[in-house]
Amino acid sequence: MTHESLIEAGYSSFKPNNGANKFFQKRFYNEEGKIKYFLNIYYWDLSKYNEHCKPSYHAEAVMYDGSEETWWEFKLYGITPDIPLHQVERKFEDMWRKMGFYIDRHNN
Repeated sequence: MTHESLIEAGYSSFKPNNGANKFFQKRFYNEEGKIKYFLNIYYWDLSKYNEHCKPSYHAEAVMYDGSEETWWEFKLYGITPDIPLHQVERKFEDMWRKMGFYIDRHNN
């Protein structure tokens, strides 16, 4: 995964508000064009703080179980640049499908 591969895959780039170096976001839709979830990907280069730290990404998404009170937040840390983007996206899509989540009611 690289910054370029994220942009090529349709991610938008925004200024991060959590101390990360870069922030990317993409919407994922169902067959009817409704938003299922947003996948947020942050890039961290902590080598300026510790020379032994390698740059990495972390991905997160909020998914809804159909109730009005709860939602699920999933995070995947330590994604090194050699891990392909499609592999990360597939993990989140598999979670959404296998756990039977609903569309994002706040953004549809």
